Amino acid sequence: MSTRICCPVPTYLESAVTTLGCADDIGQIQKFIFWRKGNNTTVASAITSTYWSTALTATGDSKAVVSPFLANFEVEPGEPREFGGANETRDGIPIIKGSEATNATGRFYQEDQAIVAKMKSWSCENLDVILINENGQFIYDDRDGSNFYGFPLRSFNIKDLRIGGYTDPDYNEFSFSLVPDWSDSLVKGAATTFALDLVNS
Repeated sequence: MSTRICCPVPTYLESAVTTLGCADDIGQIQKFIFWRKGNNTTVASAITSTYWSTALTATGDSKAVVSPFLANFEVEPGEPREFGGANETRDGIPIIKGSEATNATGRFYQEDQAIVAKMKSWSCENLDVILINENGQFIYDDRDGSNFYGFPLRSFNIKDLRIGGYTDPDYNEFSFSLVPDWSDSLVKGAATTFALDLVNS
């Protein structure tokens, strides 16, 4: 059984593959943009440098902030939340109650600790995150099919500096959680020439 209960049952199964499209792949994530939950814009605006110049210099709730370059970004999808098995449930089949959060981790290498300290202060905020890959493409949430949103995140944390010593670089590890089903409306935008050059004002 599953928490995704269909009642009433649809007349027929909804189609998933309707065209023979190309393979899709996100690529390497190299930067983040954060803004407060509830912000959004149009897709047409989001692919212009003018929009981000305004968002990065805003002084109210619409302000966006950009991370330094990051590395070793890994996303571990959450496991199913299950109940039962053996004699607890019919035929010993667990009941699926949903999914756990997705955990994301990475590193900021050789970063100014004053910048890291400022980013640590963002952990008390209710934030959404937008990802930027190596092609300068925004990876965003298209939840309503027409606008550009960030992905809701929780538990943003940056660790203190790890000193690399003689052979390894210094780095700060970071982590956050993405809410279950976060990628259901994920979209990869068109390549840009400016996204990876964005800096805070």
